[in-house]
Amino acid sequence: MSTGQSPAGGLPVLSEAELKQYVVGVNGKDVVWNPMFDSFTYPSAGFTEWEFFNEGVGAGNTSSPGAGNGKKTIFDTNLRTQNQLSKGIEFYAIGSETIFQPGVQPTAGTPYALFPIDLEATAADVGSFIRDMWAVLSGGLKELKINTDRWYIQDTPLFLFPPSKWFHMVGAFGALTPTTQASVETFELDYSTAAGEPYEIVPVYIQSNQQFTLSIKYAAAIATPSGVPGRMIERLRGYRIRQIT
Repeated sequence: MSTGQSPAGGLPVLSEAELKQYVVGVNGKDVVWNPMFDSFTYPSAGFTEWEFFNEGVGAGNTSSPGAGNGKKTIFDTNLRTQNQLSKGIEFYAIGSETIFQPGVQPTAGTPYALFPIDLEATAADVGSFIRDMWAVLSGGLKELKINTDRWYIQDTPLFLFPPSKWFHMVGAFGALTPTTQASVETFELDYSTAAGEPYEIVPVYIQSNQQFTLSIKYAAAIATPSGVPGRMIERLRGYRIRQIT
């Protein structure tokens, strides 16, 4: 960014040379902020290992809310080729984040089985959202490997990889006794997320057709306390570089 000031004050004015760095549609490289993402349905019984980015659009199974049965689409992943970038595409990775959504399922008609707010919570329901988050994110080893023997992330637990953006809410719990005094109807607000500074790495420049794997492993399968599946999303934060000819 230019350090020069506008003659009239205010924001700096870019020079012609600086503007030319961002010209679109000319020979060279086009650089945009475009994190890579992939997702899958977290089974209610848990799992011991899952590899992300090994199924591109048109492969695998969708985990998108309410999408029903079908292959992955852009709502699930923006990868086109299994475990590698398509020809002419490169990626400059600077960090990683894990997003877990309790109760989110691809089942048509019932995309959300767990809501942060429950208007008719039972004793068994109370805390389901938080308990699922705690169980899943308290474990998990994340590993990012490029080529065959180079590890760039190998860290645990998943709480260390908070989302850079999340749903924020403030609320309270309460109960209402009907006039019949026959029962008590409970209103529950139940939400949590991993939080903290983004998990950053020494930048890694992934080349076209270069093999990479990102996996999550558990020492033992961790079932969701609610007994309901969820959705796990992995995002490699960084810049997409596209060759322009």
